[in-house]
Amino acid sequence: MNKKKDAIYYTEAGDVDFGSRNFQTAYIKYTRALKDQPRDPTALFQLARILYWMQKYTTSEAKSRKLIIIDPKNDMAHFNRGVTLDSLQRYEEAEISYRQSLIFHPNYANSHHNLAIALMKQGKYEEASKACEKAIQLENQDDSAHNVCGYLYLLQGKYERAMLSFDQAISLTPNECLNHMNKAMLLYLLGNEEEMEAALELIKERFGNQSFAEEVEIYELELERLKKQELSDKNKDKQRGDCIKGIKFMIDFLQGSNKLEPLEQN
Repeated sequence: MNKKKDAIYYTEAGDVDFGSRNFQTAYIKYTRALKDQPRDPTALFQLARILYWMQKYTTSEAKSRKLIIIDPKNDMAHFNRGVTLDSLQRYEEAEISYRQSLIFHPNYANSHHNLAIALMKQGKYEEASKACEKAIQLENQDDSAHNVCGYLYLLQGKYERAMLSFDQAISLTPNECLNHMNKAMLLYLLGNEEEMEAALELIKERFGNQSFAEEVEIYELELERLKKQELSDKNKDKQRGDCIKGIKFMIDFLQGSNKLEPLEQN
């Protein structure tokens, strides 16, 4: 077989393995296809995804970047590059990638959703809220988008809207513990002790038999981000301080601490 036919064969074989979630063998076959056809867009696209799942983020980003050079209008290549840049904590570049993706596919809800997260990580909460609201407008059954939108409202002190978003997220996916945790944190910030206790009891009853390591890690990373954030606006700085207290409260709860002190209400 000639090189072009070889590449087609290995790409198609890789697709079969990819569809069966045999990612290691798919990786080998896509790599083999690229040896014969280094500009094969399908092999590059799928290989970038597999490398991302293997947590080889730098190599994954390079493959997506190469694909974008070959096919600049490939919206999913821009999107996948954004996801990888997120994982590398290169949020400004991720924002650019998501915006590029939206140029070619303006109604892709996931791009708006991920753009919201990249903006949030940079402290651009108002812009992030608009992006998240657009994601929900396009796909209103995504509990994660409602949860992110709720957290963005919380960061801005818009507690009523945050509560509506968290309740919607819980209504859509009642078995996602992070939705309940963020609502419990909001109730803590509101000083609503009775409802907060009920929310925490529900978390213990429904999710108490599982490890909260992933959720603790999410909160710890957000805590670190908020502590590093510099604000000149005193009102925003106070709001950030309250959010830090709320996150610490949830970490203490998830780690089983009994030292849960109430938030001082002003």
